[in-house]
Parts: sequence; structure tokens; C-alpha cells
Amino acid sequence: MKKNIYIVSQTESELTQRGKRHPDLAKLLAEKNYNVTYISSNFYHADKIFFSNADLKSAQERLPYRLELISTRAYKSNFSFNRVLSNLIFAFKVYKKLKKELKENSLIIIPSRPIEILYYISKLKRKKDVEVIVDIRDVWPDAFKINNKIVSKIFTTYCNFFLNRSVSKFEKFLHVSPSFLNWLSRYSPNSTSDFIPLGYNPNRFNCEVVKPKIIVPPVKVVYIGLLQYQIDILPYIKSIENDLRFELYLYGDNGEGQRYASVFDYVNTNEIKNVFFKGKLNQDEVCIHLKKCDIGIIPMITSSMPNKIFDYLACELPIFALGKNDCSDFVNNNNIGWSSSFNVSEIKAVNDVVFKGINSDYNVKKQEVISNREKYSREILFKRIIEVIER
Repeated sequence: MKKNIYIVSQTESELTQRGKRHPDLAKLLAEKNYNVTYISSNFYHADKIFFSNADLKSAQERLPYRLELISTRAYKSNFSFNRVLSNLIFAFKVYKKLKKELKENSLIIIPSRPIEILYYISKLKRKKDVEVIVDIRDVWPDAFKINNKIVSKIFTTYCNFFLNRSVSKFEKFLHVSPSFLNWLSRYSPNSTSDFIPLGYNPNRFNCEVVKPKIIVPPVKVVYIGLLQYQIDILPYIKSIENDLRFELYLYGDNGEGQRYASVFDYVNTNEIKNVFFKGKLNQDEVCIHLKKCDIGIIPMITSSMPNKIFDYLACELPIFALGKNDCSDFVNNNNIGWSSSFNVSEIKAVNDVVFKGINSDYNVKKQEVISNREKYSREILFKRIIEVIER
């Protein structure tokens, strides 16, 4: 008998333009005859707007599973009291809903953040005989680099209150980045987890872009995503500042990212001619714009493997990773690009290596990208998630 599966994902649904791991998983499970209910928020975390009833109805009509939106409150900042309140409202309403609705042979899939949902689902487990899979997609409080020591301590204490009372109550875990096991061992030392990275949806990246076989300078480097605190692109910009061997294209941010203003001001103030702010893209536009470029860059100051690294893989782009983290380890271990610290002089030295080998060593790394690409398709990765579900 197929399990009844509830996917609870506050910031990600069919209606959002980011992520899509859980919506893609829900669709596949429904196609395999699982009874799937998907629960998300009516507030769009990325754009800070509410979805309308018409938005919801349109999505429900085209989906092979049940989609429900929980009403919560808005917030303007990702790090704010209103966001905490919004998370608590969402988590409590989900708890009440599932307490009434859960059937026998049910399984709940939840992400590891926001942390409030972990606490309320752990409370639910005490009352209901239900399996839970925690998909460790991000790790709080670690993901937030807070300079104010008092605020940092308050936030850490807040997170620990919920995490110490919840994580160890769950039996199954997935993690999308190797270093996230440190977070799991902190809050549930005896638990194990399956490494199943985010991967990419091949249907999104099947566009055709004709490019010359030989790269003619400038080398086109691309970053896609918000310029959040975890993303420090400025050292790379300084390393190529008006170096006409390279161009940098910044996609995915219309000014919402915490670092956007400082990056934009630096580029304008210093009259940098080879850095271009291109704004947000619709999901069906991402493939074309990425494939027009030559290298994808990931300047992560935290250790994680975000969607963008797999977007680059899907588009057959070698990757330049800044920092010592899971991304740089992934790039180096698979020989699919280059890595550097955030030191501008070191980045410049790597830029020289990249440019010198742009039609030799570059091709070797691109071939390794192509060789590794298929194993990170979600079609492959989701088979492993189904194995965990049925285990």
C-alpha cells in the first residue's frame, strides 16, 4: 500500500520561482501513485508578496497532487522579528491541520528550516504514529553570519531552544551538503543521513544555444542568485576590475539582496565597465542566459551546495568557487573548475591561469563537467529519495 505523503515546505512551492526540489519531488511521487499533499505558505519569501486565491486555484488545476497554502503574516527583512512571528504562525497552523488530518501509513517530509516547523512536527510525532524525513537544506543558526555579538547570541539561543527539542525525535534524514552532517551530529549525535544533493531538473535545462567552439575573449563569467550575506562577490569584482579579458554578468537580484547596494555602489563609483547587473529572470529564461556564458562563479562564505552549482553543471559550465567550503571541495574533487580564497591577489593569479588555458585546460574541465552532469539529475537523485521513503 502506497504511503500518504505530506510535504511541508514554507518557502517553496509550485508558485515560487526558486528552489523547486520539493515541488519536483511532489510531482514525481504523485505520478508514482503516492497520495501527496503539499503544504506551503501564502507569503512569497523571495519577493515579499502574498499569493492570491487566483494564483492558488490556477496551480491546483494543473498539479497532480493537492496543494494547500497556509495564511501567515508578511515580513520585509529575512532577519527580523516579523519573520520569526510568520514562521511561528505557519508552524502552529500546520501542526493543528495535520493533527486533525493525518491518516495511517503517513509520512511527512520537512526541510530543516525554518526551525520552528521542526519543533511543531516533533510535537505532532508524540501524538501521532507518523514517519518524518528531515531534508537538511540549510543549517540554522550556522547559516547566518551576524556581526553583532549580542544579536548573534540571542538568535543562537532561540534556534537551540527549538532544535534541541526536536531534531533527535526524527528517524530519517537527507542532507544536501557534506558539512551539514556537523549540524546533525550536534543536535542528534546518534542519527545518520543520506547525502542527496539538490541536483537539477533536466527539463529546465534542455535549451539549445549555439556557441563558437573556440572561446574569444572576453571570457563571460556568470553569477545567478540574490547577493545575500552568504555571497561575497566583491573580491572577484575587484580581481577583474576593468580587466577586459573578463566580463561578469549578475543575474537574479533586483536589489533585494543584503549585499546588492554595496556591490552596485562599488561598481558605479569605480566606473567598472565589465560588470553587468541583469536583474531577475523567469525560470524558463535561466537556461539560455547561463549557456551563453563560459564560467559560473560561486563566492560562498558559508559551507553549503546551493542550487546554482547544479544550474551551472546543467548548463555545462566549469565553476570558479571562492572560499574553502563544500562548493570548492566539490569543484576540486571532480576537477570541474577552479578555486581560490577570497584574497584578491590570489583570485587574480587564478584568473591568469584561467585565461591562459581558456582553450586548453578549460576544455578538460568542461569535459569533466559533462561527465559528472548526469549523476546530479533529479531523475537520478529522486530515485534515492524514494528508497529512503520506502526503507
